[in-house]
Amino acid sequence: MQILFLNVLAVFLMMVPGFWLRRRYLLSDAGTAELARLVQYGVYPCLIFTVIVKSYSLRGLAEDWVLPAAAFGLMLLGYAAGRVMAPGFRFVSAGQRRSFLFQCAFNNYSFLPLPLVGMLWGEKAMGRLILSSLGAELAIWTLGIWILAAGRRAAADEDAGDAPHPMLLPLARLVTPVLVAMAAAAGVLLLRDGAGFGWLPSWAVPAGGALWDWAMKVGEMIGKATIPLAMTVAGASIARMRRSELRNPLVWRAGAIRLLMVPLLALLALQWLPLDTELRQVLQVVAVMPSAIVSIMFCKVYGGDEHFTTGTVLLTHVLALATVPLLLALVL
Repeated sequence: MQILFLNVLAVFLMMVPGFWLRRRYLLSDAGTAELARLVQYGVYPCLIFTVIVKSYSLRGLAEDWVLPAAAFGLMLLGYAAGRVMAPGFRFVSAGQRRSFLFQCAFNNYSFLPLPLVGMLWGEKAMGRLILSSLGAELAIWTLGIWILAAGRRAAADEDAGDAPHPMLLPLARLVTPVLVAMAAAAGVLLLRDGAGFGWLPSWAVPAGGALWDWAMKVGEMIGKATIPLAMTVAGASIARMRRSELRNPLVWRAGAIRLLMVPLLALLALQWLPLDTELRQVLQVVAVMPSAIVSIMFCKVYGGDEHFTTGTVLLTHVLALATVPLLLALVL
């Protein structure tokens, strides 16, 4: 328990520089957004590519495709729990109800668990976490948009005229740098393990060639910037949230569902699934994470209660320092 708490504390302390910079106005909203784009479009794809190529064989990648399927299932479980609990809450608007369901379904499935998984089990486990995030990405751009856009489709159709339907936009956005990096890594594994590089000179072959080794080292160095930059962005994002949002009792109820009810259901489900121990451990870490910071952006763009979402994100990240090690201690 103590080791788990210290590891979780270390992850949260990584957010302190970003929090401090934003509170001191040394990092602006625009600067935070630019750092987030750097992570999403630059350093994180490098980390994905190098970790998967180093950690996986083609056969191992095929065997672990249960990870994205299970991650998608975790999001569905959270949504189902939210639907069951929603009738017992008094929402002030339809947008707040949609935001509640979104928060129940989606948590911080990638950047926050990444350093924790790395500290607990090493680079191979990080590769498995990255692979599982593909299922979560698919869920957030399909189920997530459906949750938020469901109540405003008719109005959008009336107001937009010939504009693209809001439910069609996520289809194009599924082609993300994350997906491209995973596809590229899978392509390399397919050729490498299938001996498909006979047309390349020996110094460029992904099996010990000098040029390939050099390129992988460069990619690894760039990818290593993912965790500190992502934690800086997370800290800066939390710093700009208003503590006044915590006065809403509904925020605390939603936080309890996100941090306790949904994780306990997910951990119970994972215990019954026929998974290898290492795969189950990675998914267990994903299951107990707090609300996703990116949910604020989704609610703003696709229709939700931004203030309610901000309060839930802030509360769950503060309380996760206690709930995450407590829940993981029950199963690890």
